[in-house]
Amino acid sequence: MKKIFSYVVVAIAAFAMAACGNKSANTGESADSTATEQAAEAAAPSTFAETDFFSVTGPDGWEVKADNDWDSSKSVRMEDVNSTETFKPAIKVTVYKEKTVQEKVEYLTNASDTYKKGDDLKLGDYTFTTVRGSNKLYYCLAQLEDGRLLEVETIYIEPEVEVVKPVVESIKIK
Repeated sequence: MKKIFSYVVVAIAAFAMAACGNKSANTGESADSTATEQAAEAAAPSTFAETDFFSVTGPDGWEVKADNDWDSSKSVRMEDVNSTETFKPAIKVTVYKEKTVQEKVEYLTNASDTYKKGDDLKLGDYTFTTVRGSNKLYYCLAQLEDGRLLEVETIYIEPEVEVVKPVVESIKIK
């Protein structure tokens, strides 16, 4: 029984390969260009991300990175994959359901002496309260109209850098 099944599988595979080979031979150059386009799309970094709470688009050349430490329903992390720095610049966008700016500022500044409340910063439609750390972590916090908290964390990149503004402008809250 196993031998018969094996022969059937081999026969099906042979027919499938013959059909694919025949199709490529008939289309010639078009099959090659389609394969090249698909390879280019696969190699291009993914810069758009959508969660249960928001969608966001990252800068060109950046890639959405998965991290098991964060709840993917509320956070997106983007990293500059082309950077030659040891620690790659990154932007993390999070929407919290039940937090306030004041709670987050108190948590950060009480957690470590390296975090200090900074000046307010206007990016896109939001005015952020900033918390700056000496360890190159910067938090930009804005209270949303529905009571949720928008947090844009920049890692190894200051929030005033031009690459951050289009990211914030692309955030669409759900």
